[in-house]
Amino acid sequence: MKTARLTYKEWISELSERYENKDDTEFVCPACGYHQTLKQCRDAGMSDGMIGFSCIGRVIEGSQDAFRANKKGPCNYAGGGLFKLNPVLVIYPENDKEIEVGVFDVAERPFCDDPRFAIPESKKVG
Repeated sequence: MKTARLTYKEWISELSERYENKDDTEFVCPACGYHQTLKQCRDAGMSDGMIGFSCIGRVIEGSQDAFRANKKGPCNYAGGGLFKLNPVLVIYPENDKEIEVGVFDVAERPFCDDPRFAIPESKKVG
């Protein structure tokens, strides 16, 4: 699986470059491939902490099971579960340390395809 790693500052800057209108920011669920915009997620009632971390299917009716999917989403995938599929690792400063949070990639020029942020297979742990 392709992955990318960038700082929170880089992530915010790159999102602004990719999406002129913040509401149009389009995340792709790594489990089902469903594309969801920031506006769609907010309109569905997702909290900011869920957007880009969990599929919109977690908050709308008629979604499918993330791991029994037989069609394209939306699904009930959440990035904090046992299977951590979120491909983009964002490094957040917290007090005197940094924490890494996995988030969804974006539809417009995915971070995992950007050589500035992509983690080469040979550098991956595990």
